[in-house]
Amino acid sequence: MRKVLGALFCLAVGTWTNAQTLNATSVIFADPSLGVNSDNTVLYRSDITNDFTRLRLQLGDEESALFEVGYPYYSNGQWTNLFTLDGSGNGFFKGNVGLGAPASIWFGGSTRVFEIAYNRPVFKLNSTASNDLSTIVFTNVAISSTTRHGEFHINHQYDAANAANSALRFGTYPAGEVFTVLSNGNIGMGLVAPLHKLDVGGTLRTSDYILGNQYISVTKGGSYRVSMNGQAHGYITGRNDSNQEKFLINTNGNSFFNGGSVGIGTMSPDQALTVKGKVHAEEVIIDLSVPAPDYVFEGNYSLTPLDTVQAYIAQHKHLPELPSAKEMEKDGVKVGEMEMILLKKIEELTLYIIESNKQIKALQDENAAQKSDIKKMSARIESLK
Repeated sequence: MRKVLGALFCLAVGTWTNAQTLNATSVIFADPSLGVNSDNTVLYRSDITNDFTRLRLQLGDEESALFEVGYPYYSNGQWTNLFTLDGSGNGFFKGNVGLGAPASIWFGGSTRVFEIAYNRPVFKLNSTASNDLSTIVFTNVAISSTTRHGEFHINHQYDAANAANSALRFGTYPAGEVFTVLSNGNIGMGLVAPLHKLDVGGTLRTSDYILGNQYISVTKGGSYRVSMNGQAHGYITGRNDSNQEKFLINTNGNSFFNGGSVGIGTMSPDQALTVKGKVHAEEVIIDLSVPAPDYVFEGNYSLTPLDTVQAYIAQHKHLPELPSAKEMEKDGVKVGEMEMILLKKIEELTLYIIESNKQIKALQDENAAQKSDIKKMSARIESLK
């Protein structure tokens, strides 16, 4: 029995029987006035001869107080501590710490809602039923308990009915889930059920390029709308809502646009191809929308008299059938149609020239005949002198 500050201190050490009674095998009575260890400890040895398991309790203030449990040996006057807790609240375990058997640390009873497993380095948050969420919340004391703006959540959801739908979900408040990883490896950004390895429910922006080993496609209604092939021969193709290919740019074959007007240098094309600027080409082939004017050379073609043409030009200041300068400035020139009109005028001009040539030839013949007659008459006059 030890008297401490006017009180008696008694320490009993023994074993518990099945009846939960204490059978004391050793009892130590210590009193500082009777002489204790020089380091103010109470020391118990279950086997003093062999220096087995020892317990030391050092009395003192916050810094000097000490509680130690040593290894089952004592060598060269030194403790080999198994467990220490000092007066400042610091402590350590030299070996493994186990709560339960086999050794693990967990909370939540048999369901082990929180667990650090014994058999491998595992930190577990276990949900208790299908579709329950195991959640880690990152928050701050400054965050309002009503709005919770600024919280970040990591949730694990297990789906017992369909394990492929089990997911690890990252969310913020109040946006909700912003990043999802399914157990099948699909990753969703802005989607809770991604269908592809990376599925984005919103706008995707990159400051670099997107690399696709096979192809990249944009789909709508289960079918692609724009597809870019990245294989040996690349192409870009696009479809409309009826799945009709409307354009194709091919590196090893034909390319086409079949979706309306195409503008180059303009955002408002008014024809199938509208070019705001110059076009440089080796050759241009134009399909005719009007018949070629070979009919001018038919025998029944009625050639407009030149005096009629002359009167028209005097009145309108341009050839018949041709647009005026103001009309061409306003509406442009239809090259195919203009080429045929000009060809017609050339052919008509040819007919005028042929007709004029006939008239000139007739005048020349008449003039030659007249010259011949004059020569004959001159010869007779000379003979009459």
